[in-house]
Amino acid sequence: MDVMDQMTSCSIRVIDLDDGSVRTISWDPNVPDQVFESLVESQLRAQFGVSDEAWVDLIDTANSSLVHITKDVLSNVKDSLCLCLSPKTEALAPMKTSEVFEVVFQDKSLGMTIREHNESVIVNHFKRKPDGSLSEAEISGLIQPNDVIYKVNGARTVGRSYDNVVQMLQTQTRPLSIQFFRPFRREGLFAVEFRGASLNMTITTDDVNVIVKDLPMAHPNIVGYAEAHGMAR
Repeated sequence: MDVMDQMTSCSIRVIDLDDGSVRTISWDPNVPDQVFESLVESQLRAQFGVSDEAWVDLIDTANSSLVHITKDVLSNVKDSLCLCLSPKTEALAPMKTSEVFEVVFQDKSLGMTIREHNESVIVNHFKRKPDGSLSEAEISGLIQPNDVIYKVNGARTVGRSYDNVVQMLQTQTRPLSIQFFRPFRREGLFAVEFRGASLNMTITTDDVNVIVKDLPMAHPNIVGYAEAHGMAR
């Protein structure tokens, strides 16, 4: 029976370095090559709860190299691979669906001010009612300053201008559903795609690994691209 199972399916084990969980990704060896990558990616997104805002890659930690998601390559993998996520956009966006939370507003006033930050719109601070009572945003107990506004009534704010997001929030529609997420420094393995000419980081080596030594500011009081996307010294 075991032999038959091996003949009818193939699989790899994938580790999520965010929490150490392991998932098994399986496929039929007869699946066409042209749909193999999308099949594996859809399984990775579903099993690890990866959002549409992130690219999905697999890393072989034995040699710190990217693993090509092809049937020939994955069929010969013997050890567990690691999930590696990288943002599709320069704007702050959730990498996993579990990072997103929703607050439904009934009052006309949201009770919070907002500001622009790293091409995203974030919560600035709470604004109490004229009588001094708590606003709906603060009463929710979920929202904190610097949380990123991700969706308004199901429409993404990522990539939209600040003025456009303000217009979305000024709608008179109630109830108003707003989805937020809270950026955090990811531990373990992650990727940053650099699009500018300068990486804004200084590297060194310990004879085995290349290490980020410093993240100098691009300009006074302005963080560089690497630091803005969560890289640490």
